[in-house]
Amino acid sequence: MIQDLDILGKINTFYAKMRELIVKFEADKKVQAVLEKAVELIKQFKIEETITAVFNMVKDADIPTKFMQVFQGVINHLKSTEVKDIIQQLNMYIETIVQKLNSVNYNDFVDYANQIIAEYTAYLNGLIRTLEIPEKFEATRDFINVVSSSVRGLIERLKEIKIAEIIKSVKDVIDEVVLDNLKMFAEFVKQEITNLDVKDEITSYLRFVSKCYRRVTTIMTDMFSSMVRMIKEFLPEQKIINEIQQIIYGLITELKKAELIMPSLTIPLTDLVVPSMTFRMDKLGQFEIPTQLDIPEFTILGFYNVKATRISIEDIKQRIIELIDFIVNFDIKIPDVDAFFGDLTMSYLPSLPEITFPEITLPEISFPSLPQVPVDKLVKSLQVPEIKLPTIPSEIMVPCFGKIYGEIKFLTPIYTIKTSAEFQNSTENKMIPQFSGFLTSQATSPSFEILNYKLDSTARIAIPKMSRVVLAETLKFNHLALGVEHQASVTLYGLSGQAQTKTAVK
Repeated sequence: MIQDLDILGKINTFYAKMRELIVKFEADKKVQAVLEKAVELIKQFKIEETITAVFNMVKDADIPTKFMQVFQGVINHLKSTEVKDIIQQLNMYIETIVQKLNSVNYNDFVDYANQIIAEYTAYLNGLIRTLEIPEKFEATRDFINVVSSSVRGLIERLKEIKIAEIIKSVKDVIDEVVLDNLKMFAEFVKQEITNLDVKDEITSYLRFVSKCYRRVTTIMTDMFSSMVRMIKEFLPEQKIINEIQQIIYGLITELKKAELIMPSLTIPLTDLVVPSMTFRMDKLGQFEIPTQLDIPEFTILGFYNVKATRISIEDIKQRIIELIDFIVNFDIKIPDVDAFFGDLTMSYLPSLPEITFPEITLPEISFPSLPQVPVDKLVKSLQVPEIKLPTIPSEIMVPCFGKIYGEIKFLTPIYTIKTSAEFQNSTENKMIPQFSGFLTSQATSPSFEILNYKLDSTARIAIPKMSRVVLAETLKFNHLALGVEHQASVTLYGLSGQAQTKTAVK
């Protein structure tokens, strides 16, 4: 197909046309100048040397080793020191920091800070000189200026070219690259459609589907036979195995004779009915493909009648070939470009202003020094407040139990039950720890009142000042035939105890 359509020749033709346009616009010279400047810029950047210098700086810093040393020192300190001692040391550090803040000398701090600023300023300036950052800025400026001038020159060249020449060049490229390829491809498609035997193609496809279906059923039969045979070897005297084998074989036999039924359907927006069809999967390759179709008279949208017609495969192929011929031979007449545009050029294109980036000067970095203030003025103008940081406690507070809750519901049209239980920490004063528990259950029935009941129960345990124990509980039960109210409490103090209870039954 590649040889018939001469694809390589068309690619060469397209390349030659584009080369001709590039030479006409002198774009190759502009691009060559930009690329040469880009190569100089890359050389000026010294990317390999810069990466090597940065890598050596990171390597000399030896950050991973220092980090691991600090990390290992922290681990060893935590292993060899008790938590209480760590907290005491931290409190000592906090007190030392507070003392140093109270006794700080502003002028000494200023001298130390200015010394650090001077060291880091010298380091940054040396790093800038090592990486040659000013030279790289200058090379970047030259590259941008070259690109700007190349674009400006290309636009000026375009303004001198006639519009008629551009249209002719584009038309030649379209004719030789697009239209000729389209015509050759259309002729190839027409030849393939002419030689195509639709009936044989569909029949071969149906035979392939039927063959695949028979292959699948054969594989399933072999697989189930092997499975049943293995089961018989382990369970030789089980009758159910033979029954399962008969069921499987019967199912596979029916699958081999399976029929695919396509129900009748009505074409949307019409009253045309397509009759139902039946296909046997094992004889799908023997299905007879009709060479023509008889379409009866039908109505579209209830008012437009279409007469009965007969359509054959050859008619469809001929209509497709006629459509391809119409598309290929469709001709759009273009007026004479020279007479229409004349000597009109693209002088209306805007002229780019001449832009030249100025020279970039990177001075040495310098940071201002902190000024010193006389002590007498500093004392009058700056009053350092008393600083007091909180002490870290050496005891750990752990939160206590809060609340646990559960609920069960049973809902039916004739009976409903709801039961819930809860146990919680109800302490209100830290001197009196207290826990409470609740149990509630209620049942209702719209049909049988004898099943209705309600149960409420509470229990409480308190330990005032951790010196005595108080237990109390209540229970209330209501039913159609029985009612119970019960209260009880017990107090334990040392080896003595006191209890009281009250119960009422109705």
